[in-house]
Amino acid sequence: MKLVQYLLFFFNFCFVVIGAVLIGIGVSTKAGWNEKYFAFIHISDFSTPPNILIGVGILIFIIAFLGCCGAIKENHCMIMTYSVLVGFILVLELGAAFAAFALKDDARDLLGKGLNETQQYYGNSTGGQDFTKSWDILQHSLHCCGTHNFSDWGELIKKNNASLPEIPETCCITDTTGCSAAIKHNTPMDIAAKTIYVDGCLQKAIDDFAVGTLGIVALVLAAVELLGVICACFLARSIRYSYETV
Repeated sequence: MKLVQYLLFFFNFCFVVIGAVLIGIGVSTKAGWNEKYFAFIHISDFSTPPNILIGVGILIFIIAFLGCCGAIKENHCMIMTYSVLVGFILVLELGAAFAAFALKDDARDLLGKGLNETQQYYGNSTGGQDFTKSWDILQHSLHCCGTHNFSDWGELIKKNNASLPEIPETCCITDTTGCSAAIKHNTPMDIAAKTIYVDGCLQKAIDDFAVGTLGIVALVLAAVELLGVICACFLARSIRYSYETV
């Protein structure tokens, strides 16, 4: 029984780490999405997976304490309660995983639509400031240019603001004023690639969004928690058997 007890302590330590990881992933994911994509999509449409992960992370901290107390006192009731609660969390994480996988395909469609629509307003000083700022953040942070590639800009910027270069400076490989002035939307890609990022932002945004990755993380952590439940059930059975033999 001592071996099972030590294993339960080990799993509770893992659960504390898991809780911290889940909260960190959930918070950083939501913060990153809000900073980069607030102008392109409704972030609330994709908030379910990170919200579940944050909630589960907080619950795990509380439940891990219950598991440690139950293991120390060798209390059958506490251990069984612990097992049920961890099992409930496991179900929640599976729900988060399935929600993440379900949203994976929707992310490309919604992001593609948002990027195409907002790109039309870049540089417009009478209503496109937020879109311009969002595109600058996105291109600079993801090292991309345009929706599908740099040529998507066409002559959009010149139509909105003739004083701006045809390609945004945030597409530049180096942060230098006027770095994109010599690049046009029809510049050969191999030449443009020496000065600017030529790949589009859509695919890089999908990779950065990492909705599918959240699902994989939830499944892996659920597997670890399943082992914890099995270990707790063995300990509870051992405790009950020891009571019956006394």
